[in-house]
Amino acid sequence: EALSVYFLRYIITLYTMMNSVGSNNTHSTSQPSITILWATQSGHAKACARRTIRLLRSQHGYSGDIRGTCSFDDFGFDHLLSLGRNQTNSDDNSNNVTLMFVSTTGDAEQCSTIQNTWNALLSKSLAPHTTLPSLRFALFALGDRAYGPEAFCAAGRKLAARLVQLGGGVVCPLGYGDDGSPNGGVFADLDVWLG
Repeated sequence: EALSVYFLRYIITLYTMMNSVGSNNTHSTSQPSITILWATQSGHAKACARRTIRLLRSQHGYSGDIRGTCSFDDFGFDHLLSLGRNQTNSDDNSNNVTLMFVSTTGDAEQCSTIQNTWNALLSKSLAPHTTLPSLRFALFALGDRAYGPEAFCAAGRKLAARLVQLGGGVVCPLGYGDDGSPNGGVFADLDVWLG
């Protein structure tokens, strides 16, 4: 299924949960917020992120808060950790979903705009399953099938695996964008993933 189906189900579930808490919840009438992060060398992941924002607002009626909208390293490792920690409603992160757009570069490597964050995520001091228990994310990985199945979207696949290992939860299947896809490359694949 496409991201929009999962995302809309996720929003409905969160909205229902927020409303069931009662009148003590100050966020009961708002939609969950979205944080959007990208890792890119050529700009394709950033362009996919911007396209997603436009489509969520125009075609899917999303009117909630959109945060971040920057590279992983500009957002910072500490901010990413704060999204994944147990949050209270007063933090306004407990109803957050993070959309990630991750390009693969070089020899199936992470891009320069995520290197610091990636290195920090690989730290052995981070506890498996308990470091990011509140992180809910969807990830669209970009690559080129011409480099072979092991290298195709490797950076995104590795990031998703590490986030899950640290306790993050995937809200929908990973999306895969192929530079070689006919009629639009990664953008054609993004449109399919967005549904």
